[in-house]
Amino acid sequence: KDNHQIQVTITNTGSFVEDEIKEKIFKKFFKPMFTQKHQGRNFGLGLTYCKYAVEALGGTIFVKSVPDPPSTSFVFTVKTNK
Repeated sequence: KDNHQIQVTITNTGSFVEDEIKEKIFKKFFKPMFTQKHQGRNFGLGLTYCKYAVEALGGTIFVKSVPDPPSTSFVFTVKTNK
């Protein structure tokens, strides 16, 4: 059986994620930019759940980011049946 995958890239121009944060961004409860405004509502679980969902579908997820011009892309793959 062939291993076919779909790749999806979601890009945000104008933002940049530093290398040391890229290593932690999918960990539970990680909050790289915690502010008082988000206190009590932001649990740092969104990207963790994304990672679990993608892995359950046989895929991978990662972040690519460049500082100039600033942009951040989240890339994920999932396996297909065909």
